[in-house]
Amino acid sequence: MTMFATPNRSDAPPAAAQSLSVQHAVIVRNADHLRKLNELLAAGWRVIQSTPFEMGAALMVIEAEGDPAAVEEFRNVFGPTAGNA
Repeated sequence: MTMFATPNRSDAPPAAAQSLSVQHAVIVRNADHLRKLNELLAAGWRVIQSTPFEMGAALMVIEAEGDPAAVEEFRNVFGPTAGNA
């Protein structure tokens, strides 16, 4: 799994200059995974891409936006990743 902050989109209003986007890839294989994904969606995450992964599973890229403090909290939810310095 990877997680990284992305710069603001060019269509974002100037007032959102301090807002960052965090993306995370998740694999949904069973009902427990689906329940956890629903909890993230209820907390403000959104699915920006999904694709079949293997029989009965899907790979989803989810995204959340927030200020730098919120982004740090998002990172702590998932723990450290190999690609995150």
